[in-house]
Amino acid sequence: MTCQCPLAVEIYGKFGIEKLFASDKFFSELQFIDEYTYDVLEELNEKYKIIICSVGTPLNISKKALWIEKNLPFIKNFMYLELETKKYNYIPEKSIFIDDYDKYLIPSISERPICFVQREFEWNRNWNGEKVYSWLEMRNLLL
Repeated sequence: MTCQCPLAVEIYGKFGIEKLFASDKFFSELQFIDEYTYDVLEELNEKYKIIICSVGTPLNISKKALWIEKNLPFIKNFMYLELETKKYNYIPEKSIFIDDYDKYLIPSISERPICFVQREFEWNRNWNGEKVYSWLEMRNLLL
């Protein structure tokens, strides 16, 4: 399995990915993808209504909500869905939908689905639509 998170390599085999993403260690070591992430999201939030929509387990979602509240205090809109929920069913038609997982983008009815591809992985390889590879690129595209 190709993995984006080094911590996943350490823990994935022992506990499963859901436990990893709900662990205190994961969230204590979680950092932004690059040095532009915070500033770009803050700028985008001034122009657009950003809604973070995330799928996970109750434990993962509660820790994720706290992390977002602490690290992205300007984002006030959250939508947390249970693990097997089809996220794309909750994305409005007149929206820009950014995700790193083509499984959610392909059936989306959003006006502008964009795949965030920091690197190619099995979960984003099949996306043939619009792609961005960094938050700086996202800023240039949307602002």
